[in-house]
Amino acid sequence: MVRLRCNAKAVALLIAGMLSACATVIPHEPNLALSREDAKKVLRQSFEEQPANFRPVAIEIGDDAIRLSFSRVVGNQWAVTSIPARQTFYYSNLEEPQLLQKKGRYQIELSNRDHTVRRWVFFYSQDKAFVFLDAVHRLRRAE
Repeated sequence: MVRLRCNAKAVALLIAGMLSACATVIPHEPNLALSREDAKKVLRQSFEEQPANFRPVAIEIGDDAIRLSFSRVVGNQWAVTSIPARQTFYYSNLEEPQLLQKKGRYQIELSNRDHTVRRWVFFYSQDKAFVFLDAVHRLRRAE
């Protein structure tokens, strides 16, 4: 079990190194003026505007978490089936998101602190990416 954790950490460090070599981290100071309701609307719209392959089939922005449902298509030579998958990002367990710029687009990785639940969110506008970060920061605050 210890060896598996070391390998997972090594892979995570390798991926982080590769991302930093290919992408630019853009610093951002959150705008604290956003209301909780506006923040929820921003998150919903951002997930609805994702590219087709990354767009969730169901989006729930709750008071405690972001819940996304996906449908994965799995097939073999005899049949093709759709398997539902769900991701839940609890605000209290979110890792600090960072904005990366890569090849003319912007991307933010949402993940929990253990990196067991991860999702890339893509943007073609830096302003929309900043508003998404503001919304995440607002919903992470308790008040």
